Amino acid sequence: MRTAERIAFLARRYRLLAEREGLCSLRRSREARADYLDHAEALGYPLMDAVQVLGAGELDFICAAAVRELARPGARTEHVLRLFSWLDHERLVAIAYALPEDRRHVVQRHGVWAYAYNHAPSGMAAAVRRVAEVNAIGRVTSVGRWLLSEAETDLTTEVPA
Repeated sequence: MRTAERIAFLARRYRLLAEREGLCSLRRSREARADYLDHAEALGYPLMDAVQVLGAGELDFICAAAVRELARPGARTEHVLRLFSWLDHERLVAIAYALPEDRRHVVQRHGVWAYAYNHAPSGMAAAVRRVAEVNAIGRVTSVGRWLLSEAETDLTTEVPA
């Protein structure tokens, strides 16, 4: 997978987790995962979104918290930008692209973030669109739900350093 697509998938994951704050419980129990899948199937969530959510690790939830805070209009963002500036540039770019377009300007105010954002891999906008298109393909169905609920492997994906 190309770097731009990997970052676009991370951005999608961070946005999903930021929009649904209650998903933190998924890391705690198999029952919470089953409840999420029931909900995802009932609402017809995209299957890829369900995979993204169930594959989230602790760092993904932390990055989603940054997205949630940076996305709030009027939020004091300097502390968040400074605290998260130690992350690798791919994660910084993913957080920036997880923000609504009208809030991405906040990352331009901090040197490390601005550098990472301005030196993002070429084709980021296209990669974000492709990820959205992939997510639109399939919905969580009883078969997809069963496959995800029975998965014994860890779905967590980490971005290599």
